[in-house]
Amino acid sequence: MYHARCVAKGMRVNDRMECAALGLTPIEYIKLSMERSHSNWTWLVDREPAAIGGIEITSMLGGAAVAWIFTTDIVDEHKLAFTRMTMRMKKAVTAIAPNFRGHIHARHREALRWAQWMGLEISPEFLIGPKAEPHCEVRAVEA
Repeated sequence: MYHARCVAKGMRVNDRMECAALGLTPIEYIKLSMERSHSNWTWLVDREPAAIGGIEITSMLGGAAVAWIFTTDIVDEHKLAFTRMTMRMKKAVTAIAPNFRGHIHARHREALRWAQWMGLEISPEFLIGPKAEPHCEVRAVEA
């Protein structure tokens, strides 16, 4: 839980916006995500938690899952390493669940560009959460 607290404390502004849109604090959203997940991981930079993520298997038969990630400002200082790490994670997740999905706040343009660069499909905006804020679903679809 130490890593979760560190990431929650140093969470990037746009990731905090994602939490707030769903009516949760950063630590509440990370804990909820971790509790639902089949697997969780932390990306460390010089022993500091820079990102935390996981995968929730929703259907073993259909290879479906929900993937999630929260980041700190450390990511901005190590963009190339972050990109390499997330490409490895995408391969690992796809091996378990070829049809994984997630959602990104529609105003988090940097994350949407990253998802597109990763080869994920991005849906049109839809409203979710108690504040009915716009989000996009991102998904990897088995070829």
